[in-house]
Amino acid sequence: MNSAADSRTLRVGLLGCGRIARLSHLPLLARLPGIELAAIAEPDPGNREACRSLAPGAKRFEHYQELLAERSLDAVIICLPPALHAEAAIAGFERGLHVYLEKPLATSLEDGRRIVRAWRHAGTTGWIGFNFRFHPLAVELRAALARG
Repeated sequence: MNSAADSRTLRVGLLGCGRIARLSHLPLLARLPGIELAAIAEPDPGNREACRSLAPGAKRFEHYQELLAERSLDAVIICLPPALHAEAAIAGFERGLHVYLEKPLATSLEDGRRIVRAWRHAGTTGWIGFNFRFHPLAVELRAALARG
């Protein structure tokens, strides 16, 4: 794992270049200071090519397993089909990476538990992308529910 604390740059790999990656993650990553999108994995050649202009300096891989073998990464963003979430997230945690996982966490309760175990064992940061987590209405709703 790259020492982000020393270099002040977090090297990120993006697994999956579908719609959510192209419309949300790639534009946001390009604007964040201290973030380098170092690698992209996408099996579909058309999607991989569509991401070229949004991340011209990133290494491109056909398979996400190849991206996870990159030893210079600090974190991964997983935008793969839900059936691949558990396998990819666990592999990321096993490599000591911070993992941002698009929802859903998993497609089964057991896979969800496996992801949580891998995260706890890794001791890195894990995050599930819920679109409205910090939306003012969602925050107020949680507060109202907590008040009873």
